[in-house]
Amino acid sequence: MLLTDAIVRVYKRCAIRYSNPIPTFNDLREELANWRDAEKMQRTMDEAHLAAIKLRSWTGESGIYAHLFDRPTTMKLDSDWLFFNVEGLSSDARLETAMSMLIASAMAARATGKTGQRSITVLDECWFLLDSSALAAEVVQLFRTARKRNSSVWGISQTLEDFVGTESQPRMHGPGILKNASTKIIGQQPGDVGALVTHLNLNPVAVGQVKQFGAPRKGRSAEVLLVIGEKSETTQTLRIVPTPLSYWICTTFPRERRYRAWFLAEHYDRALLDNYQELARRFPQGLAGVAPQPEESSGAAGVFSNRTAASRKELLAGLQHTAERM
Repeated sequence: MLLTDAIVRVYKRCAIRYSNPIPTFNDLREELANWRDAEKMQRTMDEAHLAAIKLRSWTGESGIYAHLFDRPTTMKLDSDWLFFNVEGLSSDARLETAMSMLIASAMAARATGKTGQRSITVLDECWFLLDSSALAAEVVQLFRTARKRNSSVWGISQTLEDFVGTESQPRMHGPGILKNASTKIIGQQPGDVGALVTHLNLNPVAVGQVKQFGAPRKGRSAEVLLVIGEKSETTQTLRIVPTPLSYWICTTFPRERRYRAWFLAEHYDRALLDNYQELARRFPQGLAGVAPQPEESSGAAGVFSNRTAASRKELLAGLQHTAERM
């Protein structure tokens, strides 16, 4: 109740502020620090002052999280592409909780379907989100409501156990996701494949097919089992073969990532798509089966660029412009 009243007061006070009518956390901290209870209850004022103290690390100029949470946002939530990198959040429990709440709010807003615009939500390394107390329930809700909201939700992880857990350590949210996902794409599954039977109801033929899958061949192909619904006649084995262009855009192979970064920097004056097409022409199946190139042996391709900061800014601006057009 105290925080609710304080937030209402802050919005009313900041609404008449011409320069920036949108309040920040520092405005809330100042409101709490100077709180005067209408009934002059000392306990209420003490709680307000304590809350203000707890907000110090999140606000002002000296707060360690202030630049992230106590500044006007520069992120366009209505952009066609919205990306959150959650890697590293687990190293700071306070930051993980706070950012998870913001990400959950953004995810929910994008998938509500209120604008009528179709949306695709891709949850890479979904196991990490399912381990988050703030995000796990939101992930399940996305899968449950995607169809009626004109949205598509993709959960990506290495194994099925990343979703459902194991017998000794089950993940409570995973089964709900699998039940609401109409399409499953299953690649090579190392170790026990019992979860395929328990949670996907695959027959012995389908399970045997998954066991025969080899490791994906970089730049060439990967085998997967496509499961649509729960009928065996809609379960098929597919071999996915990337086009040279799509491979160079998507590859995460460390050697190719280094070479790609070097190549794009060296040819920063050309259109981004032209550079990717040139990489695809030179190495249509990537670098996995190719001998080290001279620029790699010399160490040049291991460095992003030797060019000036201005050139790098031009490169980044070009990348952003091209991404907006694609």
